[in-house]
Amino acid sequence: MTHIDARSARLFAQSSGTGTPVLFIAGMASDVASWTPLHPRFEQHLRMISFDNRGAGRTVSQRDHWTIGDMVADAVAVLDHFEIEKAHLVGHSMGAMIALRLAASHPERVGALVIMSSANAPSAKAVQYFERMAALYRKEKNPAEWFELLFHALFSPSFFENRENVTNAALAAADYPFVQSPENLDRQIRALATITPMDLEGITTPTLSIVGENDIVTLPHKTELSLKALSHISFATIAGAAHSIHWEQPGEVAHLIRTFFDKHPL
Repeated sequence: MTHIDARSARLFAQSSGTGTPVLFIAGMASDVASWTPLHPRFEQHLRMISFDNRGAGRTVSQRDHWTIGDMVADAVAVLDHFEIEKAHLVGHSMGAMIALRLAASHPERVGALVIMSSANAPSAKAVQYFERMAALYRKEKNPAEWFELLFHALFSPSFFENRENVTNAALAAADYPFVQSPENLDRQIRALATITPMDLEGITTPTLSIVGENDIVTLPHKTELSLKALSHISFATIAGAAHSIHWEQPGEVAHLIRTFFDKHPL
């Protein structure tokens, strides 16, 4: 675990495992803990590098406003710090949008790219939903209740069949030592809102898009439409999973990622 000085930010980052380097980029409101379900499935085969985006976890930004470009530069700074010339990328949700733009701006640094639960850019509906959720978060006296509400956008119906499990998960999220503040959630949403669709035709990075069939944040058919211009892309849909696919189906997600990287060695 380490801290990395980037432009106007001090990034928290970590590296574990051995083998092919893979940079994992978490989604909005998530930090390095996002990848917990995948660690035991990768540590013996991959070098897992992850970091907290601006506005999340233990990363500290000196500015209240930043853009997707700043977050791409942060990812490059993490690779530079660990002296990694080229790595595979795995991004989830907003993290996948960062990864996609890193592949476009620094193709020489990227081997293959896995986009999870993400399109080219966020939909207006998703941005408005998270803006409303941020407003509720600022007012909520009991954060665990807010997390229970958030879970409805992240998990499949089966997650809610056991009420006790939902309650315990919400309490754990609210009690997390590095839980995101309402102010930082606002800042990340403002950054999310600046992301516009990019031209994909010049990107030749081998890419795998993984979506959950029950995802209501990033609709599977909309995802494929937004990414199909990539010249080397394949698509996979995971049954029984929603937006947080690597939490609901970590074994299948890990298998897809490892198989894809095996086909595209660095």
